[in-house]
Amino acid sequence: MKHRRRELPDGRRLLRLLAAGTALTVLAAGTALVVNRAFDTDLGVVITRPMQLSLAYTRRIQAAEPVTVAVRGAPTGAAVSLVSVGSIGAVTADAVAGRDGATFELSDDTTRWAGTVTLIARSGNSVTSGTLTIAPGPVVGPALAAVGPRSIVADGADRSMVVTMPADRFGNAAPDGTLVDVVRGRAGATERRTELRMDGLLAHGLLTSGTKAVSGEVRVGVGAVSGPTVSLDEVAGPPVPFLLQVTGAVPEADGRSLLTVRTAVLRDRFGNVQPDGTEVNLRWSDASGGSEADGYTVRGVAEFAIEAPGRAATLALRATCRGAATARPLKVTFRAVRPVIALTARRNPKGIGVVVGPVRGSLGALVADGTPAAVSVIDPKGHKATGSGQLVEGMLRLELPDDALSGVLSVRATVLGRTERVTLR
Repeated sequence: MKHRRRELPDGRRLLRLLAAGTALTVLAAGTALVVNRAFDTDLGVVITRPMQLSLAYTRRIQAAEPVTVAVRGAPTGAAVSLVSVGSIGAVTADAVAGRDGATFELSDDTTRWAGTVTLIARSGNSVTSGTLTIAPGPVVGPALAAVGPRSIVADGADRSMVVTMPADRFGNAAPDGTLVDVVRGRAGATERRTELRMDGLLAHGLLTSGTKAVSGEVRVGVGAVSGPTVSLDEVAGPPVPFLLQVTGAVPEADGRSLLTVRTAVLRDRFGNVQPDGTEVNLRWSDASGGSEADGYTVRGVAEFAIEAPGRAATLALRATCRGAATARPLKVTFRAVRPVIALTARRNPKGIGVVVGPVRGSLGALVADGTPAAVSVIDPKGHKATGSGQLVEGMLRLELPDDALSGVLSVRATVLGRTERVTLR
């Protein structure tokens, strides 16, 4: 049998094949892989053609705007996949290429969030990619403002901050550079407007106080979109040194009557009155010690009721409010009460009956109910029986035992520092 020898093509034949666009392909890094194949009968070898994929789509859109992605370069009937990698993760879609390639519609879930989406198309061993930029949509209302603190001192220097993040209907913050209007209103004054710019998902600015205590409001807006107001009050600073004064007459030192003391109107250095409910602490002292009480302002004034001492004394009163103090102490002198005390005593089967009263004070009036009275009975040997109580309608009745007493007895009653004596035989 004779074998037929197959001749290899000469160099000119090979060059013509290369010029015609068919050649053996040597793959290198970054070169699309070959998937199309044909058989050359003259050469007796498989000849491949490179497949180059490409993407056609709108490169920049607003959130949720429809996007069509065309993958071109895949032969008719070839399987094509498109992977969208964005903020929600990776979403894969598959299609079969037609004469013009494969077409994909991106879902709202992929395009509603501002940022970038990476598109990766694959057919066979060929891969190509691109980037889709998604910009925020138009700002929708309400544009909300966060303000804090909500109360600042009206000293011309205290400050609060306003922060806002206007967003589109999907919650995407307005892009950097977007102008935000800040409108600040004060009671009885013209509104003041300032502009902020979005930077890093939000806009923020400082709000400086004036020197007048007043209620105010703040709101923000972007273009025609606005939002609700947020309160921002400017309040009085600490008061300047102030005075105390007595209201009405100073009572006698009866241990029961009340002395009314009040502050002057408490104002800060700009003349602003302290808000209602501002705490004021009052302290007073005399030779026997001191005490204190708290009061609260109403229309800038705090008022206190102090119980008169039980004996003659001079009190020195001082007050403090938010770190400020009275300019000087207020000294109040309580005169001793000179009561007229009626006192009777007699022996009876139960012991010694003592009646104190009626006890009268200034202008002959009965002393106040609850005024304390002390009684003692002493015999010549120094033996003693004692008792005490409170006057009611100027009177006090006591029964004291006389078991240890003998002889002529001295009966004493003390009321408001004055002592009356009678002898019981």
